[in-house]
Amino acid sequence: KQWYQRRVAITAGDHEVLRMIRILLKDEQDPTTLAVCAHDVGEYVRHYPVGKYNVEKLGLKERVVCLLDNDDPKVKSAALLALQKLMLNNWEFMAKTNA
Repeated sequence: KQWYQRRVAITAGDHEVLRMIRILLKDEQDPTTLAVCAHDVGEYVRHYPVGKYNVEKLGLKERVVCLLDNDDPKVKSAALLALQKLMLNNWEFMAKTNA
């Protein structure tokens, strides 16, 4: 519920929060931070259907894919879950937009 309520705040300011996550995914070495960032990307797209477009537009998808090569199993797992959420289609949302 928290992610659904905060989806507007995350996209505010020209997606400033997503841009900060992108920087962390590029520069950070701490496994916990990387895992949390991947998790956040996954939750964002899960609760915000337009989030997939925003994530791809900002280059976050590629950065999450790169985490699959990380040595830490927690980072790999978080990246894999985030990518699964990116690849899933929200059929309820699609039905509303096609109606």
